[in-house]
Parts: sequence; structure tokens; C-alpha cells
Amino acid sequence: DDELGRLLKVLEKDTNRPAANAILLLLTTGMRLTECLSAEWKNVDRTSRTLTVEAAISKTRKRRNVVLSDVALDILDKLGTEGKHERLFISSRTGKPLKSIRKAFVRIIEEAGIQGFRIHDLRHCFCSYALQQGRSLVEVSQLAGHADIQMTMRYAHLAKGQLHDASNSAGDHITAVRKANG
Repeated sequence: DDELGRLLKVLEKDTNRPAANAILLLLTTGMRLTECLSAEWKNVDRTSRTLTVEAAISKTRKRRNVVLSDVALDILDKLGTEGKHERLFISSRTGKPLKSIRKAFVRIIEEAGIQGFRIHDLRHCFCSYALQQGRSLVEVSQLAGHADIQMTMRYAHLAKGQLHDASNSAGDHITAVRKANG
């Protein structure tokens, strides 16, 4: 949480807004980098709160819908490219679609004082945070667009105490039933 806080603080004030917003969208949706930078406005459906990833750019080569949270929709609202450009993320320097954010990402991560962190780790964080907040493996698997739940299980790093809480909840239920049957 400390690293996340530092990252968010740097992203909030970073002057390269297209790259910072792309990083934020990656973190809040679990999208893959190519999916994010290739995203087009025609694939954003605000009514269903989804962003369609076409099969051609999906790792699994299957079309899928990315669910857009309130935070993700807020990021899209701040881009300033809707109705002006086909793609979501446009370089403020060249006026062309962003092809890479790697240099900006490295700079931002260094400024946040985070080491050993890759762009794909943003996807990992999204999945891990969702699981830590009590979402099921099935839900997170679908949010991430994983081909099978085994892949999602690789992201299932539980926060300290979560397994104890899970164990206690099962134990509490057993104790309650035992008391009820006295």
C-alpha cells in the first residue's frame, strides 16, 4: 500500500498526462499494455460500462469486454481525446497515438521509489487487489480475460491475515452450528 500510494502521488502530478493516464487505466482495469494503447473510442460503451478488446489485439485472440469501474470511467473522461481521435491515448508531443509508455513508466517508477516493477505488474496488482478485497477467482479470471482459472491463481497473493480470516470464518460457522445444536 505504501508503494501504491507513492505511485499514485507521482502519477497525479506527472506532466506526461497521456502516459500517466494509461498507467492508471492499466492499474484500474487489469488490461494488457497492447490492449490499452490500441484501444479505440468506438469500443467504449458507457451504457454497459465496457471497453471491447478486439480479437486482433487480444493475447487470447478472442474478443472480450473489459469492465470499466467508476475510477476507469473517470480516467477516460479526463483524456480529452474523445470525438477528436480514434484512439484513447494520444501523445501530447506528436498528436499521434501512443505506441509506447516504457520510458515514462521507468521514470515514474523511479520517482516513486519503486524497484523491480514492470508494466505488466500493474495487471498483477489489479488482480491481486480484487482478490484481496474478497472477489472470487472466477470473477477476477473473467475481469482479467484469462483463458482459464489456473492463470488467475498465479495472481492470488493474499494479504497477511486473509487466510486466517478465511479459516476463522469457517471455524466460526462450525462453532455457531455446534452451539445451535447444543
